Amino acid sequence: MARRVAPLVSVIIPTYNRSEHLLRAINSVLSQTFSDFELIIIDDASTDDTSQTVERFSDNRIRYYKKGVNEGGGAARNAGISYASGKYVAFLDSDDEWMLNKLELQIGHMEKHNAFVSYTGFILWDDMRKMEIGEQRPTCQGNISEEILKRNCVGTTSTVVVRQECFTNTGGFDVRMPQSQDWEMWIRLAESYHFHPIDSILCRYHVHSGLQITGNPAKAAIGMELLLNKHIDKISVNRKVYAQHLARIGLLKALSSGVREGRNEQCHAIVQYPFLIEAYINLLRMAFGQKCFDALYRAFSKKLKPTV
Repeated sequence: MARRVAPLVSVIIPTYNRSEHLLRAINSVLSQTFSDFELIIIDDASTDDTSQTVERFSDNRIRYYKKGVNEGGGAARNAGISYASGKYVAFLDSDDEWMLNKLELQIGHMEKHNAFVSYTGFILWDDMRKMEIGEQRPTCQGNISEEILKRNCVGTTSTVVVRQECFTNTGGFDVRMPQSQDWEMWIRLAESYHFHPIDSILCRYHVHSGLQITGNPAKAAIGMELLLNKHIDKISVNRKVYAQHLARIGLLKALSSGVREGRNEQCHAIVQYPFLIEAYINLLRMAFGQKCFDALYRAFSKKLKPTV
């Protein structure tokens, strides 16, 4: 029997009970103008007809693995990385999709520049209204180790391609984190590797209700807090950045656990950096409610307008 030749790229799609979206994601991979890849689908113990959806495809580049226990997106991606045989690992969430030339442009760019990490721009697509609602283009490149501590300037996992060898150095995704595990991964990668983005829109990020974990403020707060605690030695060097993290966590806690929890975090943020405007704004929101705060803000803004 001839030995299987390793592809250049291993595409990993983690999925859980998203069969209706998975079909679109798979099609966007198989339709790529670049063809030297394997598609690894990690089914995180779905209870819907995900397996039947995958069986509809006869492409021999597809490798399907179903886990016995649901462990979350981080564990599913790590499983995909362990099965990957390509030089590069590309990620695609099961409810997103790629533009047809995504891999061709990105892999060509990485080969040309001997890059270890790359990402692209993407559009946000509202599934309910069937329309584009925004876009994000790359804003950080090269050594992003300081910038990535402030915010997730890379964005969604679905645009990122990484040399497989990088995971040997940095480790995989943190499986404890229900959210922000991608941001935390970029922080670790940025400590050792430069990022080489492509300023092109090559992915469509679908926004919809239901199973998207980004709509759960309780899990978002847990993820953000784990990220902060894990990298607090680097984040706390900049008191403003540290305070910004606390303010974001506080707002999420206010939405999930109550105003008292959120207010404590805002006060902690102000102690760290007294000039953090967003912490004071968050306290006003919690004190008056969003509608009341918006009315106060509009009234105050009118007073600031210059007279002609």
